[in-house]
Amino acid sequence: MFGLWTHERNPYINIIIGPGQNCSHGTHSFHQDIDYLKHVGTFLNTEFMMCHIGEWHSHHRLRLRQPSSGDLNSIWKHFPAGVEHFLLIIATIEDDYVRLNPWLFTASTHSYDAIDVNIIPKDNVFMRDDIVSKRISEGAEKSLLPQQKNISEALNGKSVEHQNEGPWFQTDRGASIVQFLNSKLENIIDASTSIEKTFTQGCLKFSLRRNTCRVAITFPQDFPNSAVKIVCNAPSVAGPLEWTVGNTEQISVEIVDPIVQSIKGMVRTVHA
Repeated sequence: MFGLWTHERNPYINIIIGPGQNCSHGTHSFHQDIDYLKHVGTFLNTEFMMCHIGEWHSHHRLRLRQPSSGDLNSIWKHFPAGVEHFLLIIATIEDDYVRLNPWLFTASTHSYDAIDVNIIPKDNVFMRDDIVSKRISEGAEKSLLPQQKNISEALNGKSVEHQNEGPWFQTDRGASIVQFLNSKLENIIDASTSIEKTFTQGCLKFSLRRNTCRVAITFPQDFPNSAVKIVCNAPSVAGPLEWTVGNTEQISVEIVDPIVQSIKGMVRTVHA
């Protein structure tokens, strides 16, 4: 995201770009094409004095509106030198609608806060400029500018329709399980631990890594009819430790505590 900072140190967004053609997509990660980012950034800074004020990415249908532990580690590790604030917008897909969740990071206090957004009720002249459009399209993965109207509606508390059938965790109860489990896991980890979430072949998987200990929590495609599987691998044990939690026959947050307790027991066994 490119724009300016106001006198009150509020971010003012003018341009939002997408991925470059040499970017790297993963099931739970995205790495921008650095050459493309520099190409666009140098042009906007030189011609319009715009700054690179933030980033945005998607948490897909997991309804995790807040920054994940991976987001926090990445932002604080790569926080731009000499900059006091940095903007992060997280997109989530909820009930077939896209919601954008903005967070403002502050370097001096090492804190981050959810913020409100005001839409400027005027046309964005930069989005209608042929030269700007051409520069952003050069080297882009897709030669299309973002739809500024849809972005504005989502940031303004409205939603952009996104029709798509999905698995169990797209329901309200399913999303509650994912959010509750994510918050519980973040409460039992430390700075040496990372959490990743992936969705492959209909299965939702949480992966934790603490030093040499790796834990995988897999929700099967037909959850809750089939049990959740937890597997722990570590060099200190002869083979993987396995545990199952279920079958609940209904989607309920009550399954979260048994999962967390199982993980705590596994970690204690590994380090005993």
